[in-house]
Amino acid sequence: MNETILKPCPFCGKSHMLRVMRHSGMLGSKNVITHWVKCNECGGCMRQFSREAVIYAWNQRHAG
Repeated sequence: MNETILKPCPFCGKSHMLRVMRHSGMLGSKNVITHWVKCNECGGCMRQFSREAVIYAWNQRHAG
């Protein structure tokens, strides 16, 4: 299994406190599965519908 590589948290800079989570819940009358990346240090998080999409979105950084 490939190891998930996440860039450090864009809010606090920590990298060892990150995790990818899967959540199943209701959206209106439909059951949906969402995936989250969450920083356990500052609580910063991001949600997408697929694991690959949330990892990709988390790892994107705007050129300052």
